[in-house]
Amino acid sequence: MWRDTGLAAWLAGVKPGAVAARPDAGFWLEQAVFQTLQSWAALDPQRRVPYWREGDVEIDFVLEHGGEVVGVEVKSTKKVGAEDLRGTRAWQAAFTRKGDVPRAVVLHGGDEARFLGQNTWALGLGALLPA
Repeated sequence: MWRDTGLAAWLAGVKPGAVAARPDAGFWLEQAVFQTLQSWAALDPQRRVPYWREGDVEIDFVLEHGGEVVGVEVKSTKKVGAEDLRGTRAWQAAFTRKGDVPRAVVLHGGDEARFLGQNTWALGLGALLPA
């Protein structure tokens, strides 16, 4: 992951305004979210932003602060479907303690904000990256 998404895009030859049409648009979106979360983490030394992977299942970011965790999955799609929850569900299953399911958020390219069940919410990217 790059800490400066603009520099990374420039070095890769990505033209301004052309990201959405690229086949790797999801990668660039994750880069932008990563940069934003790194700014959040820099405000407090107790904040961390690792990722989680087990086999072929992953969750893009895990926000850690003061013993609390929130899993974050980034999707460029406009609507969140069941297939988009694969990583969050696996992560939650791995870290459920005494019936306490950790929170998860699916950030997506649409505007919809809704509860997805099992302590998981879908939020449009505007919640993190306002236009």
